[in-house]
Amino acid sequence: MDHLDDPSSRAWPDGLRQSSRVLGDRDIAGITGCAAALPRHVNLAQITVLPTAQVRAPRRCPPGSRRPWRPPPIPGAHMLRPTIRTGRPAHPERSPPMRPARALLTAAVTAALLAGAAPGASAARPGATMPNLGDSSVAYTVISAYEHIPAAARAAFVAAAQQEGYASRRHEPGTESVHVVPDPEHPDRIVVAETFASEPAYQVHRTGRHARRFAALAALLGVTGPSTTVANYSLPTDDGTGRVAPSRGDNGRVFTVVAEFGNVQPEFREEFVKVAQADGYLSLTGEPGTIGFHFVPDAADPTRFVFLETFTDEAAFQAHATGAPAKAYLEVVAKAHIVGPHFFVTRVTTGFDRPGGWSVPNRKA
Repeated sequence: MDHLDDPSSRAWPDGLRQSSRVLGDRDIAGITGCAAALPRHVNLAQITVLPTAQVRAPRRCPPGSRRPWRPPPIPGAHMLRPTIRTGRPAHPERSPPMRPARALLTAAVTAALLAGAAPGASAARPGATMPNLGDSSVAYTVISAYEHIPAAARAAFVAAAQQEGYASRRHEPGTESVHVVPDPEHPDRIVVAETFASEPAYQVHRTGRHARRFAALAALLGVTGPSTTVANYSLPTDDGTGRVAPSRGDNGRVFTVVAEFGNVQPEFREEFVKVAQADGYLSLTGEPGTIGFHFVPDAADPTRFVFLETFTDEAAFQAHATGAPAKAYLEVVAKAHIVGPHFFVTRVTTGFDRPGGWSVPNRKA
């Protein structure tokens, strides 16, 4: 509303902000995701989002029914108001029928609404959260990045990723963990690290409605991705005698590190794999701050491996990086002229001072 210069013109919007709860980024993310997930034959010509009272559909009774019929509730419906081409609110019964077409919602709608949010609107009420599960250290692991997130839509996009993680964990038994990690070095980028009980469980997730809804939102906003760095089963954290240390679950707020190593030549592969597995076992059993450890070979490149590790905080990672198990591992890396680590979360390729970032909880929008 800052473009209004006339005091009398500013009086109405200023009064509206004082009398109504300003919509936050989670409100917009929920509506956008709901609209993007509609069937392909449904076309939304326009959506008007206002901080209004509950909009109720007229009650109709099917023939022979004694109770009034109500349509099933839609998340965010209390903020939707049907409109006609003049832009004035229309009565639901008088709204023109929509023609069959693909669901379409332009990115400009989301960007404009977020740009107009009042300061502090992002501090929405915390929703329900879903924790991440632990595993035996063997899990189908998928790590991807989303880039070129518009600045005005960043908070909403992160909230949508949290919602997708929440819904996947809640409704998909094979989805074991989802870590959404905003890149601390690049504000227009996030990393999503997921583990699944099996590859079929990942395929169920990838083709499910929660992932499709999030992908539709990314496309509408012009976000690129997912750019996947690895998708494969992790190897067991074996100490060399058959003993395996499991990864623990977490509440979603953990320091997350994704480290990539390449150029593992065939003559060093067995030694490299053995010392990496032992590093995982000793870290999980001897370092209280190490929560999760997944050592993942690249299915497309036998000379490349990716580590997904989670810690209680950054200090726990530094303790891990300077501990005896990691030192033994890095000695083999140096001896075999292995390239790395390259840190995927921050895209840092030198040193251990900026290895990762904090994940955000899987939260219901």
